[in-house]
Amino acid sequence: MKPVDKGTIKSKNKALMLAAVLLAGTVAVSSTGCKGEIKASGISIDSLEIKASGDEDVNVDVNVTEDAGTSEESTPSQKEMPAPDEIVSVMKMMSDDRFKIPHINLDTDEIRQLNDHIEEEAADFIAPGFDTYDSYRIDFEVFNGLEGIYSIAIDYNYDGWAGYYKTYTFSADGHVLSTSEIIRLAGLSENTFFSEVKKAIMTTAGEFESQGQKAIVNGEINPNYEHAELLAESLSEKYINLDMPMIIGNDGKFYVCMCIIPFADPHDMDNFYSVPGGIETEVKKASWD
Repeated sequence: MKPVDKGTIKSKNKALMLAAVLLAGTVAVSSTGCKGEIKASGISIDSLEIKASGDEDVNVDVNVTEDAGTSEESTPSQKEMPAPDEIVSVMKMMSDDRFKIPHINLDTDEIRQLNDHIEEEAADFIAPGFDTYDSYRIDFEVFNGLEGIYSIAIDYNYDGWAGYYKTYTFSADGHVLSTSEIIRLAGLSENTFFSEVKKAIMTTAGEFESQGQKAIVNGEINPNYEHAELLAESLSEKYINLDMPMIIGNDGKFYVCMCIIPFADPHDMDNFYSVPGGIETEVKKASWD
C-alpha cells in the first residue's frame, strides 16, 4: 500500500481531473460550487475522481491523517508464505529411500492432478527396470526465489550418468503455472524464448576451448572447434524449446536445463543455466551414497 502525501492538486481541465490514490477500494465525489470533506474509516480508497464543470478551476487539498484505529500496530501483517519444506513433502515410492518423489501439500484440483501425474511418472520410470532397479534413483529439490512461487526439479536417474530432469512450477494458492506463465515471469515470450536462451548458452560456451580453438569466436560457433557440430546441434530448436526443463531458482532468476555438448551420457552433463547470463546453478541429482 502506497502512502498519499499531503498537498494540493490544481487543474483547469474543463472535463475531468483524476487523482489516482492507488489504495484498495473506490470513492468518487462530484461537486460544483461547494466545499466538502471526505473521511474514510476502516476502508481504503483506490481512486478519487473529481469532476469540474464549465470554466471552473479545481483546487483539491489532499490531507492524510492517521486515525488511532489505523496505526501500523493494528494493520494485519501480510500472510507469510510457507517454506519449501512445508509446502512440499517427501513421498517414498514403494517405501524405498532410493525413490523420493515430491508431494505438494496444497488442496486444489490443479495440485491434486499434478501430484497424481508425478506419481504416475515415477512409477513409469521404475517399471521397465523393476527386476534390476537397484541402480535406479529418484530425488528432487524445491526452489522458492519469488514470493509465493515454487519450482520443483525431479531427477530421474538410472545409474549416476543416464537419466533426465522433470520440472514443475506452482503458486502458494495452488495454481500450476503453464510454460507461458513461467517464461513471462522471466520477462520472455514464446517469440523471444529461443533467441534469449541461445544467447545465454552461447555466453557459457564462449568459455569452452579445445586444442587451442575457442568454441565461440566473434559471437559465432568456431568451425575449427573440435565439437563445433555438437555445439551447433545443442544451440538448435531440437534442444532449446518450450519443452526443456525450467525453474525459477532460489535467487529469483529464470533457469533452463540442458547439456550444452552432449556426449555418450548427456544427463551427467545436464546443468541449469540462467537466462539471461548463462550462469550455472547447482541442482540436486540423486545420490548413490
